[in-house]
Amino acid sequence: MATSSLEFSTFRNVINNELTSTPTTRHSINPANSQPNPEVPVSTQEDLDRAVQAATDAFQKWSKTSTAERRAALEAYANGIEAIADEFAKTLTMEQGKPLSQAAVEVGMASTWIRGISALEIPQNVIEETEDRRIVQRYTPMGVVGAIVPWNFPVLLAIGKITQAVYAGNTVIIKPSPFTPYCDLKLAELATRFFPLVWYSVSVATILWAQ
Repeated sequence: MATSSLEFSTFRNVINNELTSTPTTRHSINPANSQPNPEVPVSTQEDLDRAVQAATDAFQKWSKTSTAERRAALEAYANGIEAIADEFAKTLTMEQGKPLSQAAVEVGMASTWIRGISALEIPQNVIEETEDRRIVQRYTPMGVVGAIVPWNFPVLLAIGKITQAVYAGNTVIIKPSPFTPYCDLKLAELATRFFPLVWYSVSVATILWAQ
């Protein structure tokens, strides 16, 4: 699916593959000019519970996909990020403050990480094999993964957590830093085009996560 329609002026949560917002919003400050960035949702406990339930339901199907299917979806996602890399880099500079050249490097590395991680083979080892029995060690999906992303490399560190979780057959909820939520919200929005009902982004302020 084309990615050119992804706009970077409105930022919303992704829950159950739907773009949602909240009655309460907040914004960070652009470090380059001290101006307010766009508003983002401040999620409640109810929002988080809905995201966890949706991810739990989606896990039942995603966990049964093959590694080849997951690898193909991740490759398409990497291509999608590359198609709008300039927009991601500009947004990263807006929210985090690093120079545009460094932001472009971080966004570019995200696709490299996706491809590198998904190129790994998930092993299946025969531990014992006799006439009476055969013992095989397999790595199986675990469930819903929570990806808490810090402020300093919000794109790359999100991708590193997400790719590993999804490639291993899990579903994942992204919790961005309240200071740098913008690129992570767009990563989740873009992901809905390649991973239906697999990824969920919840943008929250410290009022929820400091408890």
